[in-house]
Amino acid sequence: MAVPSSLKLIVFTLLIHLGSFYQGKSQFAFSSYYFSENVNQANRLGEKEIFPNKVGVIMAGFNYWFRLKNFRTEFYPGIQYSHSLFPSEYKIKENGILIETPVHFYPFDFKNDCNCPTFGKEGSLFNKGFFLKLTTMHKWNNRKFEQADSIKSSNYLFYFGLGAGLEIPIGKLWSVLPSISYLSNTNDFIESSKKHEFNRQGIQFGISTLYRYDYRKNYRRR
Repeated sequence: MAVPSSLKLIVFTLLIHLGSFYQGKSQFAFSSYYFSENVNQANRLGEKEIFPNKVGVIMAGFNYWFRLKNFRTEFYPGIQYSHSLFPSEYKIKENGILIETPVHFYPFDFKNDCNCPTFGKEGSLFNKGFFLKLTTMHKWNNRKFEQADSIKSSNYLFYFGLGAGLEIPIGKLWSVLPSISYLSNTNDFIESSKKHEFNRQGIQFGISTLYRYDYRKNYRRR
């Protein structure tokens, strides 16, 4: 997969920062997603259907965590790798690298200056753990048509999404965050004799495991 130099620079910079965070100041998460993606049927060339009506997309990667000081607005910038699950008869291979910027808003615990895990907050699990999720994703896509090499398609896709989730503590240093989101893309295209633009949208199911590395020292002192 050919990766643009600009993306290499972004990824390299993020890796440097993530490496420095790991040295003792970080909270980071490992994330995985399944995206059930509907493809608008403007993706036909003549009578030929290029894509199926639905495509499954699996994603996996890691995120860094930080938040506002006095309000429970939390940021999870991260890097993901994706693989699309096309039915075998379509002869399409599609993989991508994504930079995502999820933001979590905790509406029932919004004005909270406690920079501590969910398990350290007073109240019910739902009140302190429920969040609304705003997501943007930048995807550098690599798509190959095995039976139609002459077809060109978009190499960059932008997604916007809204969703909700729940932060569930499973220990002093770990939390699990299941979530569900609606994602939409509007800038995909395929081009042969003429250009066909179409949108892709659907439901994304995700789960992240958040590790609070920087809290370890607090528990060692007790």
